[in-house]
Amino acid sequence: DVRAAFKTITPDGGTGAGTLFKIAAGHGWRMGGERTAPKQATKKTPEPPRKPANSANAELVWGRGLPATNAHRYIRAKQAGGVPCDDLRVLPANDPLVIGGASMAGALVVPAYAPDGKLQSLQLIPPTGKKMNLPGSPMAGTSFTVGEIKPGELVYLCEGLATAWACWQATGRAAVVCFGAGNMRAVAGALRERDAGAK
Repeated sequence: DVRAAFKTITPDGGTGAGTLFKIAAGHGWRMGGERTAPKQATKKTPEPPRKPANSANAELVWGRGLPATNAHRYIRAKQAGGVPCDDLRVLPANDPLVIGGASMAGALVVPAYAPDGKLQSLQLIPPTGKKMNLPGSPMAGTSFTVGEIKPGELVYLCEGLATAWACWQATGRAAVVCFGAGNMRAVAGALRERDAGAK
């Protein structure tokens, strides 16, 4: 939820400077540098820490998935017919997983592998709505490869799946999904450790 809120801060809309000024003013900031005492918020009773539900376990969710096909709505929307789908899944229409208040039933499931090759997390792309990462399963350092990485050859590092598909379709070379620009450095470092000659 916090990540989703930060993503709404964009130059062209969403959370803008006015909202940030209002939040700052609520904490005592004033134009001209004078500071006043912030408004005291009413204290809420702290919630007990929540444990991730079994439905949010990467292995369990992955195991519930069905083989993906090029007929999935997201793949069609990206005009990515012919991309490899063997390593992707789709959650069944009755799947109970809900993330951020949105049902993930029918979502395309992209595995997010740790540098050691183990399944660490999942990215879910519902038929409508935005991409969601599996809560309780960190995405840091994870990746997913479209195509085959060959030693010493060129490898494309991409933020998301659709870009990786486009690179693979245009060049025939491997494209690695980094699940965001902030993850690219870690993924590049892990690839370089495995193959010092990779470009």
